[in-house]
Amino acid sequence: MEISEFLALITKKEINRREYHTYGFQEKYKDMINIDNGYLNFFTNLNYDKKEIIIPTTNPNNRCGELRESTLYVVIHDTASGVETANAMSHSNWLMSMATNVNSTHSVSWHYTIDENGYINHLPLDAVGYHAGDGTSVKLEFTDTFIKASDSFKLEVSGDNYYVINGIKTNIKVPDYDNELKFPYLGINYKISSNNTYMLPTTYYNSTYKTICNKGGNLNSIGIETCVNKGSDYIRTMRICSDVVCDLLIKYNLNINDVKQHNSFSGKDCPMAIRHNGMWEEFINLVYVNYLSKTIFKDYKFKFESLDKEYLNNEGKVIKFENNHIVKYKICVNDKEYIFSSVMRG
Repeated sequence: MEISEFLALITKKEINRREYHTYGFQEKYKDMINIDNGYLNFFTNLNYDKKEIIIPTTNPNNRCGELRESTLYVVIHDTASGVETANAMSHSNWLMSMATNVNSTHSVSWHYTIDENGYINHLPLDAVGYHAGDGTSVKLEFTDTFIKASDSFKLEVSGDNYYVINGIKTNIKVPDYDNELKFPYLGINYKISSNNTYMLPTTYYNSTYKTICNKGGNLNSIGIETCVNKGSDYIRTMRICSDVVCDLLIKYNLNINDVKQHNSFSGKDCPMAIRHNGMWEEFINLVYVNYLSKTIFKDYKFKFESLDKEYLNNEGKVIKFENNHIVKYKICVNDKEYIFSSVMRG
C-alpha cells in the first residue's frame, strides 16, 4: 500500500452530521438520541486515560483464576446501561463489589471497560473472563472439513442437519436446534488449514436467542465493554476502543477478522449501539487504519493539525457544525506536508 492510499482512508470529501441512537436496559434510557457532527480519524491525536484496577480472585463466580490456552478473538460489547453516571469507573466499582463479595452469585467479568475518557483494565489480559455467554465447560476446537478454501464462503445447513460450505456437504453435524434457526451477524468463525481447507469451530445452539453460535468467547477471547451512558460521546468511545483493539491484534498476532461481536458467541443483540446504527463496518475501518499505521507504516511519523480550529479540533472532531462549510487540515508524514479539505454535510 502506498502512503497516498493510506491517507485516502483518513481524509473525506464530506464530513457528515448524523443522528445515532444508544440503548440502555432501563426504561428511562431505552432509546437515547445523540448527534454526531462528524469526525476525521486523526489517530495520533486521540489522547485518553489508561487505568488498571484488577479485580481479585476472591469470588470464583467473577474471576475463576484460569488462564487462556490461546487468544483468538477480541469481543466487543456495550454496557446497555444508559444512566448518566454509568461510565467506566462505575462499571469498575460494580465489578469490584461483586468480586470481593463471596456471596455474590453473578458470573460476569471482562477485561476492559471503555468510555469517552479512556479505559479501565479489570482482568489480567491472559485471564479467562465471563462475558460472551458461551460458557467455559466446552473447549473450542476446529474440525477440518477437507473442503478446499476459495474466495467466497457460504455456510448453510443440509436437510439432514449437516453444515454445507459453498454447496458442498461437510462431515460436521449441526447442533440440535428448535424450529427457528439463524447464524450470528458475522457468521461462523471458520479458519483455513495448512492444506488450504476450511475448518469449522465447535458450535452450539443458544435457545434463548435461537442462534447457532461459536464457542471460544469466554475461553479464547478478550472482552471489551463500551459505555453508552446518557450524555457521553459514544463516537469518541468507539474511536478509543478501535485503538485499544488495534494494540491487542498486534500483541496477539491477530487480524481484523478476529474482531467479533458479543452476538457471535451467544446470538445476543450486542453491542446494540454499533449494530443498530450500522456502525460495525465504520468501527472495523477505524481499527484497520490504526492497525496499518502501527504495522505497515510503523516507521512513518504522522502529525495531524486542523487549519480551521473554530470548526474542527486537532482530534479530528467537528466542534462547530455549519452545513456546506469547508474545513482544511494538514497531515504531516515524515518531512512532507499534505493539505486536505472536507465539506460539512447534514
